[in-house]
Amino acid sequence: MDDAKPEKELCNPCSLTTKNLKKAALRKRKVSTAPAKPKAPFSACRSEKLIATVKASRLAYKQLEDQLEQLKAHIKKHGVGVTKAGINIDNIESLREKASSLSQVQRYVVIVIDERKIQSNLVFDKYLGDLIGFVDLGDPVTNYASLGEEDVMATHALAFLVRGMCSDFRHVIAYYFTENVTSYQLMSIFWKVVGALELLLKLPVCATVNDGASPNCKFFDLPVDLRPTNFQLVRDLNCDVVHKVPNLIAVQRFIFFFADSCHLIKTARNCLYNSGSGSCSRLMWNNGNYLMFKHIADLFYSYQEFALHTLPKLSLDHIVLTSYSKMKVKLATQVLSKSVAIALEESENDEVLGTAKFCWMINDFFDCTNVRSLTKHEKKETHSSNHTTYQDDERFSWLKDVFLNYLETWKQSTIT
Repeated sequence: MDDAKPEKELCNPCSLTTKNLKKAALRKRKVSTAPAKPKAPFSACRSEKLIATVKASRLAYKQLEDQLEQLKAHIKKHGVGVTKAGINIDNIESLREKASSLSQVQRYVVIVIDERKIQSNLVFDKYLGDLIGFVDLGDPVTNYASLGEEDVMATHALAFLVRGMCSDFRHVIAYYFTENVTSYQLMSIFWKVVGALELLLKLPVCATVNDGASPNCKFFDLPVDLRPTNFQLVRDLNCDVVHKVPNLIAVQRFIFFFADSCHLIKTARNCLYNSGSGSCSRLMWNNGNYLMFKHIADLFYSYQEFALHTLPKLSLDHIVLTSYSKMKVKLATQVLSKSVAIALEESENDEVLGTAKFCWMINDFFDCTNVRSLTKHEKKETHSSNHTTYQDDERFSWLKDVFLNYLETWKQSTIT
């Protein structure tokens, strides 16, 4: 007989349970090496699972880092960055690309200076990590020289727009945040813009246009005060208005100063509106005749009871001005127009003749100076709106002999 004990045989239920336990242990060993789920508690994870989780997290973090770097490179190459105040390199390159196809004649440009009111507030720029809203003249040295160590909230945005003289291209080359910009600050910024256009882009600057604000008017006179040669130039021209100065970058050329005609006609309308009405800040008088907005308002109200009248374009928005309507050039041109002048003359009231004459002069002046279309004069059927094609145009004679004489006579009548 064999004394060896035979192997213990298991019953079917026990055998099945044993197999399941072996499978569960094998599955548990496999799961232990897999990363833990996001919400799994650390206390329930074995060391192998924690190690696998850290490795997987590092791998995912590296993949996200690579994707972020690729995204940054794509944005830097194809995206449009947020420019800072001043003359920005991106603006220079964009303007260089636009001007690359221009001929030599088309490269002559005009600088348009405009300042607009903005809301005074501080905003955090998440792209630059800076607080935006303080006065910024584009250069830390200029900011410190003008403002010192004090941070001043900006109230206006000053933009420098470049427009072609013989082409239709336009581009903002620089902008600044200002509070009460002075003529000295404006002169410094202006010549920096001229230098960038002349030296970096080879675009000759022949003129500058802006409104009739007080700093702009003083800015026109500064070159005469600072350079004796400019004073001699003005004295030789026998005039008391500075209309051109030598270009500091290219002394063989001049830069001419122009006041924007749209701003001038709004200023003329606002002065007439405040003459005897509105804020009553003045009472305009010319050679025995009062110039008053009341004459136009009374004529408008007297026509309201008639269905047909000679002033169909005038409405209550033209007569009762608000801060918004004062900025609309169209309303100013329709008030100081030929139709209003004719209606005043036909009213058979001698007291309104001064206002009618004023409307005539401003209407013809605006037609002479505000010409953009080559075909506008055909629709209006007036020669004054035609574009200028030669230097001996009769409108230049009218501006010099008639319009300036009207202003000079007006000035002399107020003195005497």
